[in-house]
Amino acid sequence: MFSTLSPLKAMVLVGKLYAAFVTLIVFIMFVCGVEASLQAAFRVVFGGALLLEGLLFLTANFFGKKFGPDIQY
Repeated sequence: MFSTLSPLKAMVLVGKLYAAFVTLIVFIMFVCGVEASLQAAFRVVFGGALLLEGLLFLTANFFGKKFGPDIQY
């Protein structure tokens, strides 16, 4: 089977998009004057990372079972 996007490249792309999104959110927090302490910034970063990891796990699990090969171990 031919694939144009390897799983590793897909993970790197998602990581870069997440990093850009978090940078934007933290920047908005500082500009808007929200009580943006370092602790609040870390909470946004790690909370989002945990949510993204769970979403990617569920998505990979669903699509892996739906479109993956039937391998018997």
